[in-house]
Amino acid sequence: MNRFISNLPASFPVAGGEVRLRGALIEIDESTGRALRITRIDEPGPSESASPEAEPKMDIEQAPSPEQT
Repeated sequence: MNRFISNLPASFPVAGGEVRLRGALIEIDESTGRALRITRIDEPGPSESASPEAEPKMDIEQAPSPEQT
């Protein structure tokens, strides 16, 4: 809560337990701006027994800025 009050960066603890991707996919009619279809997304995350893929991890502070690329 302090992060939102002070507007300063703060780290969050890593969550434990089951990991899931949840959200909604909304298809919009460009002419009217109204939703044509709303699809719920609820996907399980990678299992702990699965081997992690070699994906580079980059902190926001270490990410190159648009001027550097």
